[in-house]
Amino acid sequence: AIGDAFWKQFSGTTLKVLMHDHPYPRGVWSRIGEFEKMTGMKVEADMLGWPVYMQRSDLELSAGAGTYDFLWVIFVRASRWMNARWLAPLNPLMDNPKITDKALLALDDFAPKLLETFRKDNNLYALPMLADTNAMMCRTDIMTKIGLSAPPDSFDDLLAACKKVHSSEVAGFVTRGVPSGLHWNFPVFLQGFGGDFFADPPKDMTPTLNAEPAVKSADFLALLIREYSPPGAATFDHPDWVPLYQRGNVAFSIEADTWLTQAMDKAKSQVHDKIKIARVPKGPARRAPQMAVHGFAIPANSRQKEAAWLLLQWSTSQEMMAYVMEKQNYQGITRNSVAGSRAYKDKFTIGGGDLGAIRQEAFDTAQIAYRVVPEFVPIGDRVGIAIQQIATKQKSAKAAMDDAQKDVVEIIKKAGYKISA
Repeated sequence: AIGDAFWKQFSGTTLKVLMHDHPYPRGVWSRIGEFEKMTGMKVEADMLGWPVYMQRSDLELSAGAGTYDFLWVIFVRASRWMNARWLAPLNPLMDNPKITDKALLALDDFAPKLLETFRKDNNLYALPMLADTNAMMCRTDIMTKIGLSAPPDSFDDLLAACKKVHSSEVAGFVTRGVPSGLHWNFPVFLQGFGGDFFADPPKDMTPTLNAEPAVKSADFLALLIREYSPPGAATFDHPDWVPLYQRGNVAFSIEADTWLTQAMDKAKSQVHDKIKIARVPKGPARRAPQMAVHGFAIPANSRQKEAAWLLLQWSTSQEMMAYVMEKQNYQGITRNSVAGSRAYKDKFTIGGGDLGAIRQEAFDTAQIAYRVVPEFVPIGDRVGIAIQQIATKQKSAKAAMDDAQKDVVEIIKKAGYKISA
């Protein structure tokens, strides 16, 4: 029930948007014409693949040119961007009744833990629109064929299943192999074996990448990629592995649940009715799902913050989030009203596996202190390179992780941290 006077106050403005090409912004941008008609504004968007977006967004913000008015906030860069004051604080905008509709914003409907990702010094810098967790996707027909009554529950179970399944027609396993993707799924194995990136982040940032658990976990993941994944898997990103799963060429995948649900798109997948969603398997130490929270924000140097704030409210509204959930098969919901709805539960109970419950377990148990330190991105990429080297037999697991340890120690020292070894 917001009138034209609210929406039309910036008529004639052009907003520039920098965005990762992802299901949520795709859903929003399928309706951007409605926003333009309602506001009289024009919205121009640059949609980029993940590796390119990781580089471009950092460069644009650090340059401070004010080219963009609205962008995607990457979870592992949120701390760096907020500390550098590259994002506009939202509190002054939220407190301005001329440009804020409290019912549309419905701030209390966002899961509080997810909002905290984007708070610093009592200011909020982004609204969350994606909460990702890891999960495992399993082909139920293949499980039946090899005598499995339930998804693999441990690393050993997963490896045994891959050995039984793997052939030139159907690979046992797939995940991303590019470094920027490996550092999302690798901690499932790293922490599962009892390791971590650092001794006790952020208090003790001593890298622990050549400790025995880290070496064993890197070797194990590299083995899955090298021996039981499709050819070329060491360089896979989402556009490479998702179609293979949709065509029925893979049995098991551990990935962000956003991409698992995209792989079961009924319009594209030949096996959408033969899939079960399950928890990630546990290692010798524990089960270690991960969590990442991404958001939409306004760059500090935008010259059109108030106009962009209207877009931010509209694009993360309850109605929009419910729409994207339904139309984009989007599970990464950050609003309680949508995540707790019957429509969500019906849509994301897959093969008897309750994705909502799997996500809640990850929210409750994920140990992600390593991931929010500002220096994590180059560190994660460096570890991803090491795993690629192991998977392609360029180096042994010990040699690759020793080299990664040396490089990460230098990154940490240059950042000004004191380390214990």
